[in-house]
Amino acid sequence: MNLQLVVPYQTCNRGCPFCIAKNPDTLGKFENLYKIDKAQYFKNLLIVLSEMYTVYKEPTTIILTGDTEPTLDLEWLTDVAYHLRLWSITFKFIKRIELQTANREFEVDDKFYDIRECLDLVDYRDW
Repeated sequence: MNLQLVVPYQTCNRGCPFCIAKNPDTLGKFENLYKIDKAQYFKNLLIVLSEMYTVYKEPTTIILTGDTEPTLDLEWLTDVAYHLRLWSITFKFIKRIELQTANREFEVDDKFYDIRECLDLVDYRDW
């Protein structure tokens, strides 16, 4: 079972041809609960993960992706990666944490070190 967790939208500087998030029908149509109320955002995410485990009886692979390049929102990515790693240790319903990115700086830039430590897999996409 996979759950794609989408970074809150902001304009992307990449224009990757493989991007699954290029959907003009959804741009700006969802509120950014993470910015409005972080505690509620993480409470809701924990509930969804718990319910998925209850229904499907298998741990979930979390794929961090986005309507934009996920590494553009460093605060969200750091916060979410940390929470998911903590929950993967505490609970049994997270199997793996993945990041889909086209940002080649992610593998070498020290500002991403803490995030890299929380992930099980980074899927680099060329654009």
